[in-house]
Amino acid sequence: MAEATTQGDGRAMQAGSSSIPVLNLDPYAPETIDNPYGFDEALREAGPVVWLSRYQCYATGRFDEAQTAFSDDSRFLCTAGVGLTDIRKPESLRDKNPLMEVEPAVHRRVRGNMMKILSPTLMRSYRARFEEKADAIVAQMVKKGRFDGLHDLVEPFILDVFPETVGIRINPETVLLFGDLNFNANGPMNQFYKEALERVSPHLPDFERSFRKENMQPGGMGARLYEEEEAGVFEPGTAFGFVRVLFRGGFDTTIAGISGALLALSRDPAAWAYMKDNPDKVLNAFDEALRHVSPFRVSHRVTVPEGCEFAGARLEGDRKIAIFMEAANRDPRKWPQADRYDPSRAAVTEHLAFGHGAHKCIGLLVARYEAEALLRAVIRQVDQLTFAGESEPAYRRINTLRSLVDLPLEAH
Repeated sequence: MAEATTQGDGRAMQAGSSSIPVLNLDPYAPETIDNPYGFDEALREAGPVVWLSRYQCYATGRFDEAQTAFSDDSRFLCTAGVGLTDIRKPESLRDKNPLMEVEPAVHRRVRGNMMKILSPTLMRSYRARFEEKADAIVAQMVKKGRFDGLHDLVEPFILDVFPETVGIRINPETVLLFGDLNFNANGPMNQFYKEALERVSPHLPDFERSFRKENMQPGGMGARLYEEEEAGVFEPGTAFGFVRVLFRGGFDTTIAGISGALLALSRDPAAWAYMKDNPDKVLNAFDEALRHVSPFRVSHRVTVPEGCEFAGARLEGDRKIAIFMEAANRDPRKWPQADRYDPSRAAVTEHLAFGHGAHKCIGLLVARYEAEALLRAVIRQVDQLTFAGESEPAYRRINTLRSLVDLPLEAH
């Protein structure tokens, strides 16, 4: 895979009385998306906060600063969108997320009402169904012996269980196409975005219709959201957006995270042996995969209008700041041997792949139960899992999602 360049010109942008390092690298260049770790290291080592000259925004890749930027809504807001472009401006690539990209008080009220629907008790009720379907599909793969862990196992499993969990009727063929567009739209309007839009455009009308009230299955989470809207709990016309947000949040990153765990376990005999000896810690394998190769590369916030002090610098008001979770989750200041996959790692759940603070991923319980069911079935039914690729694993070129092209595996 191509190596990312790590050269900068050393200039600094003046921000108030503080100097902020300038980084001239492009995190969305093809070679950086292929192999982001050179960029991530350059970002971390340049300083706790830097200026990305190409995109005229701040950025951070250190763990402590990333965690702070995620959780401190007195300095950093989601109201301009969690992508690179400003959703308040006409050139934005997408519509506003009605859960995430709102004022803090609105978000707290909406999230609180949504969490009543997505209660831990309800989430736990799905576990038996997840486990049954996971056992069945893993048994099929074991019979095959050699299979694609991404396209034959993880994607079919998630595409089977998650729409049913949300209670939505949808064409599974369009789901992943729309995911490509979604994660490309969180970055710049580059070739990756344009190609994703071209691929998905013919399917967009049908995909959008899937989130309407008439396509909700009775008793499902989607139907509950529409019922709460009718009862006045949510603002009129918002249930459609909430269903779409909930649905989108349960697919691409979950698929990428589970696939990443299978890849790591299939290439590391010590990690596989640890999981075979400790099957009750199966979620460690998932969390460490999310830390080791974070599916969602970067999320954005905007500084408050009056500006703020952050990491010893003065940040201008109303400026985007890119929070690179993939860099923060490999920050050696936080994680010993950060580049190594180790499911026995201490504090394995403290990664930032789900975000942090009030905006932490609302669907994380569903993702964790899905991952637990599938990975537990693999560990229970397979004696030895081996990576069967003839070359290094390749990742798809998507602006803000790190997801495998394929995953050849062999189950002994």
